[in-house]
This record gives sequence, structure tokens and C-alpha cells, in this order.
Amino acid sequence: MSGPRSSGRVESIANCPLLTALPLRVLQALGPRFEAIELDTGDLLFEKGGRSATLYIVESGDLEVEDDDRILGRIGKGGFLCEENILRPAIHKNRARATSPSLVLTLDQASLDTLWKMEPAVAAFFQLAIGSRLITELRQANEQLVSLCDIPLDEVEHTGMRRILEVVEDPTNQ
Repeated sequence: MSGPRSSGRVESIANCPLLTALPLRVLQALGPRFEAIELDTGDLLFEKGGRSATLYIVESGDLEVEDDDRILGRIGKGGFLCEENILRPAIHKNRARATSPSLVLTLDQASLDTLWKMEPAVAAFFQLAIGSRLITELRQANEQLVSLCDIPLDEVEHTGMRRILEVVEDPTNQ
């Protein structure tokens, strides 16, 4: 794995679904703030348990997100991960590993904070894009929870979820 190097990656970040709605001016201001990390096949992008305040965008190659010995997902060109960590740093719950030679663009919270001071409107657009995505994900999770309400409680496999649904159905059953 080679170290980070600065680069203007406006086209790559413009093709990332997280950022496609941003105006060109915002993308042009963000582009130079991204750094690139080259990964060889098998290299770790990050390890489970590590602290993160970074957004990752795959410019080329493929990554797998793993938890212990299980593959949780695959991310290819244009894909992104850890977008919420740039707004609120967190601990990685999983690890990400390159499954082919990959180039990953990174933007950390410190770079966003600097941009915020220099161009508050640009940073606000970026934070709005990430916030909108998180709201969409929360809505989808809520819809999934609501759909569970149509399933008889004894058919809900997850015991914690079954307990939550029991309380929702009968608040005196706490």
C-alpha cells in the first residue's frame, strides 16, 4: 500500500452517487481536498476497531467489507463508505480489504473543517448531501420496521426486535 497523495479528482467524486447532486463549483472546491490511497490486492483500507473521521470513495478497483470471516458487502468503482464518519467520527465496526488493485479517494474531517472556514457554502452543500443520504437510510430502516408489524410476533426471528415490537404493541408490557 502506498501513502496518500494529493490530487484533484473532480470527475471521480462527481460520479459518486453520494455527491452527484452537488453543483460543479462545490465539486471543484472539494476535489483538491481528497487524497488518493493505492491498495494492492489483499491490502486493508481500514481495520475493525480503528477510529475514523474519513469518507472513502472507490475510484478504481474493488473492496470487500468484512466482519471476522464473513463478507458483508462489495464496493466497486464509484462506491463509497463511512460517509457518516466525516460528520461524526466513529469506531470502524468492520474492516475493508482490496480484492484487486484499487485506488481509494479519502476526505477526512479536518479537511472538511478547513473547507468550512474557507468556503462555508461549499462545506454546507457537502454536509447537506451526506445528511440527506443518512435521512434516506433512516426512512428505509423505519419502513422495514413498520413492515415487521405485519408479521405475527412469534414469526419474528430476532429476539431483540420481537421484544421491541411487543412493547410497541402493548406499552404496558415493559
